[in-house]
This record gives sequence, structure tokens and C-alpha cells, in this order.
Amino acid sequence: MMGDGEKVTDVDSLLLASAKAGSAEQATLDAVRDVLAEDGAVEVALTSERAGLDAALDVRGGRRLVLAGGDGSLHVLVERLRKRGELSDVPVGLVPLGTGNDFARHLELPLDPAEAARSILTGRPRRLDVLRSDRGGGVVVNAVHLGKGAEAAERSGALKHRLGKLAYPLGAVASVFGPRGWRLHVNVDDEVLSDGEHRVVMVAIGNGSSIGGGTPIFPAADASDGALDVLVLGPGGSGATGTGGQPFRLMRRGRGRAVTVTPAPGVTVGVNADGELSELNRRRSWWVDPAAWSVICP
Repeated sequence: MMGDGEKVTDVDSLLLASAKAGSAEQATLDAVRDVLAEDGAVEVALTSERAGLDAALDVRGGRRLVLAGGDGSLHVLVERLRKRGELSDVPVGLVPLGTGNDFARHLELPLDPAEAARSILTGRPRRLDVLRSDRGGGVVVNAVHLGKGAEAAERSGALKHRLGKLAYPLGAVASVFGPRGWRLHVNVDDEVLSDGEHRVVMVAIGNGSSIGGGTPIFPAADASDGALDVLVLGPGGSGATGTGGQPFRLMRRGRGRAVTVTPAPGVTVGVNADGELSELNRRRSWWVDPAAWSVICP
């Protein structure tokens, strides 16, 4: 088992990346591989599904594990490592190749892929929290948000292949003109942030500090402090219909170890957990699993 302060160096590497990478991404992967090769042999494993990821992890051996991807790819990797019982023991090197790279931003990792790879060679594991969910044993690495945030992600998905990093803010703008919110009861530890009587347009639960490629919804967040941050937004004034004013207003902020969201009867709201989309139509909880894993940081 490898703990904080123990340097990760002079070992071979297993570099995980998406099998859907195009020619530009392949050139970036080649550059990352060349940097990692300064420290030992590098095997590149291109995967497109969880089964392929498990197959690659099965033959990792003692090699350094490096992921080239964004928050969604990191989410899947952490989920698989936890289910394999390996999450606590395997430090992850992260090369940001996603659209938003919010968790890498939170950790202040280099956003240039080659620089990120070089920082892995000299970095040290940093212990971090992960958020757990009572829905199928799911995990959240950076943030989960319900309502408008999930709508924005869903709408931006259709634009992502054409607009890249512009897709999320455009999706967010489009989501403003959707439903006026949902009746949700939100409870953080013993504190009620929303009683379910008033409409909520967004609930955000953070381990990291930002979503959507750097929007700082939790600027003071610390992914290693054993706590989660919660933000509840309600409908604003006339801006929600596009006639001026603010579309959202801050209802409450909270901080604690666990949060529960309960929709009113008949209510279904979208959920975005590190980019993985689902729906909530009954009570769901998230809680902090402190110091559950580690990322190799500069």
C-alpha cells in the first residue's frame, strides 16, 4: 500500500485512454507516452467500455496507473477500482483530456497533457475523498448536480462534437428556458436546506470546486477535508423567461458529511454525476468516504 509522501517514480506505466480518440487526440497520447517513457516502459490501453477497462486493470501488475481523460473517464475508473477493492491502494496519475477537466483544475494539475505527464513522474500521491451514493453503489469524484445542471449537460451532449468547450455554456443557456423548477426536499446532515414546498431549479453537491469547465460553484471546496458542499438555487425573477433580471437565486448553502434529496410525489429530475446522466424520482443520498483514494499531484 502506498501512502502520502511516498514518491512514485522509476516504474513502468499503464496508460489508459478512450478508444474513441481521433487523430488529434492520438498525437497528444503519443506525446504523453513519450514523456512517461522517460521513466520506464509504457503500455497504452485503449478502452471504450467498462469490460475493456477491467481487462486492462487485470494485467496492470505493479505498474503506475495513468489515465488520459476527463471527469467522466475518471469517474468510471474510480468506480471500477472501488468495485475491484483496489481504490485505496492504487494511486492514479491524471492527464486532463476532457472537455471541462474540472477535477484536474481543482487539484491544480497542469492542463497541458505533456506537462501533466511530466508532473506525474515527479509527483506524490495525495489522499482524496470520494462521494458515495446509495444508488447502485455509485461514486462521485468531482460533483453531482440535479435540475438545470443536468439539463445543461444533456443539451450540451448533442453539441459537444461540434462545439467542444462551448457546448456546456450554450447548453446551460438553453436550459434556462425550460421548466421553472422542481419540488425537492434537501437535507444536509441535520439541516434542512429545502423543505420541498418551494421550487428548486438546481441542487449541486461538490467534492471539487467547479463544474462546466471552471464555473466556481464551491470556490472554497477541499477534496480532502472529509466534507461535501451543497448549493440550492431557486428560480429568479423575470430572467427565467428571457425578459431581464436573474434566472436563478441562491436559496441556501450547506456543508456536511451526507446529503439526501427527496422529490415530491410524481416529480422526476435529471441528475449529472461527473457527466454521467440519470434521473431521480425517489429519495437518494450521497455521503463522503474520506481519504478513499489518491491522485499523483505535483
